[in-house]
Amino acid sequence: MNSSQIKRMTIEAVVVLILSFIVLIAGNAMTSGQSETRIQNGYSEMFADVLEAARYKEIFPENMSDFEEINHVYQAFDASGKPVGFILDITVESAGNTSLHLLTGVTYDGAELTGIKHIADESVPAPISEEEIARIAEQASGNQIPMSYAAGHFSDDDGDGSVTMISGLNDGIYYAQRLNKDNNGYIDYVQIEVVDGFITRVNWDAFNIDMNTKDRIDASLSGGYSVSGDNWANQSYNLCHALIDCQDPSRLAMKSDGTTDIVPGVTIDIRTFVELAYECIDNSIHGYDQETYIEDLKGIIQGVLGSDPETLGIINDEGFVVFSFEDYPNLFAELDAAGNVISNLNVREKATGTTDDSAGISTIEVDENDVSNDPYSVTVIGAEDGVSIGGGYDMTYENIDGLPVSEIRTYIPGIPGARQRTRCVLTAINISYRFLKDYLDWMA
Repeated sequence: MNSSQIKRMTIEAVVVLILSFIVLIAGNAMTSGQSETRIQNGYSEMFADVLEAARYKEIFPENMSDFEEINHVYQAFDASGKPVGFILDITVESAGNTSLHLLTGVTYDGAELTGIKHIADESVPAPISEEEIARIAEQASGNQIPMSYAAGHFSDDDGDGSVTMISGLNDGIYYAQRLNKDNNGYIDYVQIEVVDGFITRVNWDAFNIDMNTKDRIDASLSGGYSVSGDNWANQSYNLCHALIDCQDPSRLAMKSDGTTDIVPGVTIDIRTFVELAYECIDNSIHGYDQETYIEDLKGIIQGVLGSDPETLGIINDEGFVVFSFEDYPNLFAELDAAGNVISNLNVREKATGTTDDSAGISTIEVDENDVSNDPYSVTVIGAEDGVSIGGGYDMTYENIDGLPVSEIRTYIPGIPGARQRTRCVLTAINISYRFLKDYLDWMA
């Protein structure tokens, strides 16, 4: 073999090697391209109903750690590669230790909601139906964020002598209690008294499943129950005092984490109080008083256990029913034809067999100088002096999901009579706004 042949063979070997590399690189590129196509197809199937785009990319902003409700953030692009918006994967905690998993879409430049989608993978799902979520999405999509529930919007107090009251309250004493004990064995309850259509007395306390244990107020005053900040008894008093002042639980400005910034001295989670206060108000609207509530609750327990609560020894000294239903998780569940849980019933709904919440909660302004609506002193349980109805909240201190009311851009009607379920979805929308406001520095 001469040198010319050796040279030719060497060149051929190099060419073969180069071609092999080209084929390998092309194969990898093709495989990578196919993988990216599969990823984009999956994204498109998941996200198109929320925000339609040519391509989606997951991003990892530094400020995500400040928003524990946000699971993932995706940026959406059009065919030219221009960003068109964001999709946020959010899980919101709701009442009763339930949660709601949603996708929200927001435009890149207009702070406009493009869509909402429910991801039904919660371990304990919030009691809101797909139809209700779709209804809220229809009302909210295409509008600017942040948003609030229209019935919860109050105009600034203009000093014209008018006061806010909830429409349709019947006079009497109304009551609601949690159906399950908390981790410390306590069962929370709220009582309200209505006189001349105004809430004039409020009490929030909890008795223990162990009837030898002090009620939570007494336990907190004696050092047997502690929370961050002031003792629980004082915080309960301040919160009850605030509800009497404002008359509507929505004006307590509960944030997504269950706290409020507008009630002095209150640092505890107020979700349970707000939930039970709403139930008491709903009971008042339906004329379902405390005595009827407790008798019906006794009847429900007798139906489950086959014996009356008095015989079972589960009535405490105050006459309350000391029982937790965690062993009967579906007892208060409303099921669809397929046996799926679509909502959780309260005691009134379970006992009466009615789930019509069309009465809802609405507010009216009344003239405090009208003789039929004269202001009067009202008291909170444990208070030594009265609180005069008529003082409105300064709107500069009110907020919705941590946002000042002045920043709210859209009010939606929500689901009639289902303020809490509407609020849960709105909280996810407003978390999206707060996150993107911080991420994009919209206010700069």
